[in-house]
Amino acid sequence: MNSSTIVIIAANVVTLLFGGAIVYLAHRAYARTGSTALRALAAGLGLVTLGTFAGGIAHQLLDVSLLNGIAVQSAFTALGFVILAYSLYAE
Repeated sequence: MNSSTIVIIAANVVTLLFGGAIVYLAHRAYARTGSTALRALAAGLGLVTLGTFAGGIAHQLLDVSLLNGIAVQSAFTALGFVILAYSLYAE
């Protein structure tokens, strides 16, 4: 395992930990308020965070090429940002 791989894995672990914490807090806020915008915020952030996990797992454990792993992560990120944009307009 080279140093670039270690940096990528470390960055993804930090993304998962802090992304998961933010998703948890956004979901708690939604549960308290019932706000559609907060529900969409939690879902969008969850997809962005899940994309990091899915792309890394695909590449590291499922022997998918690096390019395909990045494609998986990018698709989750794109969809997550679409939902995040929606959360800004939801009432």
